[in-house]
Amino acid sequence: MSSFKYQCKYACICVCVLIQATDLDLGVNGQVRYRLVSHTDLFRISTDGSIFTAVPLDREERAQYDLVVQASDGAKDPRRTTVTLSIKVLDVDDNSPAFSQPAYHVTLPENSPVGMIILNISALDPDLDANVTYRIRTEEARELFAVNPLTGELKVLHSLDFEKLLPNRTTWTFVVEAVDGGSSKMPPGLASVTVTVLEGRRSGGLTGEGGVIWIPEPAWPLLGLGDGCSIECIRSHCVSRISQNHLCHQHS
Repeated sequence: MSSFKYQCKYACICVCVLIQATDLDLGVNGQVRYRLVSHTDLFRISTDGSIFTAVPLDREERAQYDLVVQASDGAKDPRRTTVTLSIKVLDVDDNSPAFSQPAYHVTLPENSPVGMIILNISALDPDLDANVTYRIRTEEARELFAVNPLTGELKVLHSLDFEKLLPNRTTWTFVVEAVDGGSSKMPPGLASVTVTVLEGRRSGGLTGEGGVIWIPEPAWPLLGLGDGCSIECIRSHCVSRISQNHLCHQHS
């Protein structure tokens, strides 16, 4: 089996190899004809033995073709011989990195530690020896978040307090990109990231928003509350409003 390498950067027809067979007979009997036995939809062969591509080949779809070529003489009862050519498709950097998903969503508890990793983004480039790096495309988001260019780990740069963020914004949506670090000028892969800051529980187990207080479970028997009750306020052992259908008692 003979081996040849093929590379074509553009959608064109390229000559892969020239083969020649000889016949010692004279006249018509010594005339050699060529024919492809395999992959006739992808390759062509001319009368002089030049083999060329019929369509552009993509290494990401298939990296090697074993092409069987037959040579026959011009006799009425022709004699034939075959040879197998191994054609290897060389890589061209013609793909952009693609993220594992087009959009990422993450919820972030308020006051999360600075430097906390909240998300791992990843992208793949099917080209050989691809060197993918990551960065945040949206400039505004770079003030609050940072991404490791090699690993894709996204972390927070500041501790975010839910109450201090209100009423402006508690959700950020920004664009990240995966860049091919090779010599290619292919555009970067893009994805969106949405980070939502959630209100956390306060000290003592009570958290509040809009005047609603959640009572920690150990305190329920003392207040005569059923499972899962929430109340709007507690004044002098008095439950003023119960939001769920549980049996509760009002104390004087």
